[in-house]
Amino acid sequence: MSSHEIKLPNSTGISSSKNIQKEVVADKTIKNKETPLKKLRTWYLTAQKLDKSAEYIQRIAKIGSEFKSGTELTEKVVLAINNNFKGLHSINQITEITQKMGMYSVFLKIMEKL
Repeated sequence: MSSHEIKLPNSTGISSSKNIQKEVVADKTIKNKETPLKKLRTWYLTAQKLDKSAEYIQRIAKIGSEFKSGTELTEKVVLAINNNFKGLHSINQITEITQKMGMYSVFLKIMEKL
């Protein structure tokens, strides 16, 4: 299990025969040490960073309210959370690579002037 994977109650993490779930569980999902409520807050912020629709973000807030009232997270919700974290992780990696390429480009221009 990755260091950030969210678990459903009474499980050891998302493990299903569905291929899509294998793709969704990424290196950067929710940390096990976080409380479930903190996990939902992190998901909310991640959805904002991913520029999800207002309706999507409102649904996360509703899920959070329902969770506070005792409703457990469904497998579908856990899948969405992990999917969003995987998406943000991918964007962060691409951004990092792009920044490194930009720095390398500047380095080459400086070297050309020498």
